[in-house]
Amino acid sequence: MGKMALMMVESIIGIQMSGSFQVVDFIVNLLYWFFDSEERYIRLDFDSPGIKMDDASPEAMAKMKAVAEKFIEDNQNLLDRIVALLQGDQTVK
Repeated sequence: MGKMALMMVESIIGIQMSGSFQVVDFIVNLLYWFFDSEERYIRLDFDSPGIKMDDASPEAMAKMKAVAEKFIEDNQNLLDRIVALLQGDQTVK
């Protein structure tokens, strides 16, 4: 119980100042920790290309494509791990 209390104390200020996605991330992370499955919680974050959500211009799509390609390149091992987990590989940590 001490580890969980410490996690909550360390995170409480950040949660109060953060957006809802960070609160959800914290809660889900805590649940996975509680059920001893921390290695199975994987959050994918990437840098925003700085475009508006409703911008479907060719320039905006090119920026999004570049961000996606860089994310895939930088995170290939993590993406391979996700695929293995989804395929039922129980040996993946």
